[in-house]
Amino acid sequence: MELVVNKKTNNMPFLSIIIPAYNAAEQIDRCLGSILNSMKQGPQGISVEVIVVNDGSLDNTAEKVNSYINDFGGKLFLINKENNGVSSARNCGIKNAHGDYLYFMDADDEMSQSFFCVLLPKLTNNVIDVYIFGFTIVSNKGKSIYYPKATSNLLNRYLLGKQKIAIWSIVCKKKFFDELLFDEDTYYAEDIEVISKVLYFAKAIEVIKESLYVYFIDNPSSAMHKKISEKNLTSIDAHRRIYQFLKDNNSPMEMRKSAKNLMLSRYYLWKKRVSESNDIGLKSRMADYNDLLAVIPPLQCNKFFAYSFACYCKYHYFK
Repeated sequence: MELVVNKKTNNMPFLSIIIPAYNAAEQIDRCLGSILNSMKQGPQGISVEVIVVNDGSLDNTAEKVNSYINDFGGKLFLINKENNGVSSARNCGIKNAHGDYLYFMDADDEMSQSFFCVLLPKLTNNVIDVYIFGFTIVSNKGKSIYYPKATSNLLNRYLLGKQKIAIWSIVCKKKFFDELLFDEDTYYAEDIEVISKVLYFAKAIEVIKESLYVYFIDNPSSAMHKKISEKNLTSIDAHRRIYQFLKDNNSPMEMRKSAKNLMLSRYYLWKKRVSESNDIGLKSRMADYNDLLAVIPPLQCNKFFAYSFACYCKYHYFK
């Protein structure tokens, strides 16, 4: 692993953009090209580094990234590592980042042209812990734009599913990751766990009602197109840890209820999927979570409670 340290050259706050990449040769042009376009529209002398972590790709991802080195004028760095998953790649990027703020992108998406124009002037104040912004989703069904709402109880609304936040729709201070990292044994919802903890610890959050990211769901190798496996079940572990974290930190009861209902809804969702599978090993792994069958969903008006309660009744009274 080799990374040349990028020095701060001015008084602007330093932003590190971390991009995990696995077999992304066909998509990463879109990602890096969008960053270049946004940099051209943004303030001159942008103090930023772009770190691409090549997670053991079997294609020519590394060569594609290297072809952009000169275009970025010393702001783009490539780290090659053995394949160990997206969480490992993000953690590698975090450990090699020098920015005051961190931002995570996916290698097959793009940032908007206005990303740097909107965000960098705000980062100059170095006061806000977390910035949350809108995003555009592009699929074969068309395009949809989501704008976040500025509201109190942001974490609770996030757990309730009333506030959509993704790891690529927030910019946050690097200080949160002095001790917090992505769980490398969790393959789904690991980002939800990190977002929940960042929101919990953040003292100053600003919501930007603009779409600054474009999320594409046209990659057939992405997680949503894959057959269910034991990796999917690790999302239950992530949600269990979120609930336990809030419980250990004596968070408000309503917040703990939200986290518990979210945990149970994910448990029942995967339990249903596994029951439809013929995979004996998968069913055996699912049995590790049977203790959650006895957990009664806490009364709360949200979709997660409704789903969990319906499943709870089904498994206990309507077998």
